[in-house]
Amino acid sequence: MTISLAGCGGVAHANRNIAFMGDSITNFWWLPETNYGVPGDVTSQMLARFPSQVLGHHYKAVVILGGTNDMRHKTQTVPQEVDLAISNLQAMAAMAESEKMVVVLCTIPPIRNLNERVVPLNQAIEALAQEHHYKLVDYFTPMVGHPEYFRDGLHPSDEGYFVMQQALAKVLPLDY
Repeated sequence: MTISLAGCGGVAHANRNIAFMGDSITNFWWLPETNYGVPGDVTSQMLARFPSQVLGHHYKAVVILGGTNDMRHKTQTVPQEVDLAISNLQAMAAMAESEKMVVVLCTIPPIRNLNERVVPLNQAIEALAQEHHYKLVDYFTPMVGHPEYFRDGLHPSDEGYFVMQQALAKVLPLDY
């Protein structure tokens, strides 16, 4: 399936009141006006910079997309990596919630040849969102099985980012 960006009004941007926290997948995306994506970051690095970048700036919402690099690096067992990533995501979400921000957690997109590691993390992200009543964006389901949505098996192509934009817009208005 090919998705055309023509006719969608050009390149969209999310309102600057929405902070996007993540890694290279966030960093390379045109959508965030307030983009705190850092290539190569694992969730512990995101957590370390979260207070200075996101807190105290009066954002209305934060979109947290993290865990891709945690799953790629394979430094621990999958359950250990999942537990650590979830702990870091929960800490960021709790800080944002304490500042009255809408918290939007995101499942990570597929990673070529590593989805057996991605699925347990995404299940844990879904459970975390449900437990704390956070909003949840599923990037995995609409992208899995679509290599054309990726430039290199990891980073989305323009088509992939458009799919992500559509998934996000169903959960949080981009002009929030």
